[in-house]
Amino acid sequence: MFEGVVATLLNRFLGNYVTNLETTQLKLGIWQGDVKLEKLRLKKDALDKLRLPVDIKEGWLGTLTISIPWSNLKGEPVRITIDNVYVLAAPRFQGDFDPEREHEREYKRKMRRLENDDLLRQQQ
Repeated sequence: MFEGVVATLLNRFLGNYVTNLETTQLKLGIWQGDVKLEKLRLKKDALDKLRLPVDIKEGWLGTLTISIPWSNLKGEPVRITIDNVYVLAAPRFQGDFDPEREHEREYKRKMRRLENDDLLRQQQ
């Protein structure tokens, strides 16, 4: 049950970047301060926010570890470590330009910004 709550929270924050986040992938040592995720697939639009002239064809994160210092949250940082990043990217050519796809990407970027703004407002 606890894994489901953690997976829901992680999906909310990592869902813009990865697709297959499930409770079966979680290795929780939450009381020790570690949450470990393995074999996460990158979304095709994960790097769109950076506006790079490349398209992701395929991408994986081998291991994503979040270390939370429960005993000193105000004094120590939460550390996120990513090991084994694999990205197959291809240059984005003008001939590949699809107005509908670009409109959809822009719409998703705007929706992410709105969701992040809502999260920030809820935390205040």
